Amino acid sequence: MSFNLGQLNDKKRLNGISRDLLVNLYWFESMSSGEIARKFNTSGVTVRRWLEYYRVPKRAFRNFQEIEHEVGEIPHTLRFNPEDKPLTQVQKEVLIGTLCGDGCLRLNQKDSNRAYFAANHGLKQYGYAKHKAEVMAPQTSRLYVSSKAVEMATVSSLELALLYRQFYSNNGSKFLDRGIFESFTETSLVYWYLDDGALSQGHYQIWAHKDMIYDWANLASLFSKKFSLPFTVQESLTNNMRALYIPRKGMGRFTSLLLGKVPDCLGYKIHPWYAQALKDNQQPSLSRKASEGSTTTSKPTATNFSHGDNRRPLQGNLNGMPSSSIKEDEDIVCSVG
Repeated sequence: MSFNLGQLNDKKRLNGISRDLLVNLYWFESMSSGEIARKFNTSGVTVRRWLEYYRVPKRAFRNFQEIEHEVGEIPHTLRFNPEDKPLTQVQKEVLIGTLCGDGCLRLNQKDSNRAYFAANHGLKQYGYAKHKAEVMAPQTSRLYVSSKAVEMATVSSLELALLYRQFYSNNGSKFLDRGIFESFTETSLVYWYLDDGALSQGHYQIWAHKDMIYDWANLASLFSKKFSLPFTVQESLTNNMRALYIPRKGMGRFTSLLLGKVPDCLGYKIHPWYAQALKDNQQPSLSRKASEGSTTTSKPTATNFSHGDNRRPLQGNLNGMPSSSIKEDEDIVCSVG
């Protein structure tokens, strides 16, 4: 069955879309109504009417099993055919990044010389959890869906136990020292951002507990040199968190690192304005002056983006954070080379 948007809103007429496609975009790819609207060149209001017409449950814990029952595409446990093979270079880079974020290593209860990797995410991040499971294959053992979360896990191995000793102190708490960050690659940085990062109109930032990292100032300096990005450190006024802060002049460069590495389900973590400029093959230095006009087809909107499933305030909660508003006479320069 398909349904034409014109039946809901005569001002918006598009090709028909099936309920299954809508469920897949909204639930399994974690797209918001606004993102779906942009995909089909319509409005968020129209998409919400669309969702109501098809009686698609809203993304809430109590509705997940209803969707699962209706569509039948997400079993409670998705089993894999795991193999204890050496990690590839890409897997190592992804692991290092996500272990600085939401990922964790756990020692095997029967053999403390072996450890396995696990990552927990909220239900609407099912697509991201599945992406991690695919990246870690064939070491992935399962993808488990509960009523409140999704967890992927690998088989245990000696190699992961060595990594455990690098990331965890003797009491089992995670502690990130300089050696970890010296081995960071662009891929590692991207996955740390995907796990614990946030995006607003005027900056990117990567969060972490302030007591977890060896030396924030030296880390910002190390990463600035390593990735040619103007990292600074900002401290939250409301919790025990600090953020590696990438201001506007570094957004083009950081966006270029994200493109091609970020899975589609987390596309909202890439700034659309800078991404479009890069895709349109703009000059390596993207700048805009009122007298010269814009180098892109659209300006950034005032939309705030959030970290993961949590709605963290992105304005006014960090010391020294600049205003997100863009003045018409202000230069915006971001190196992508």
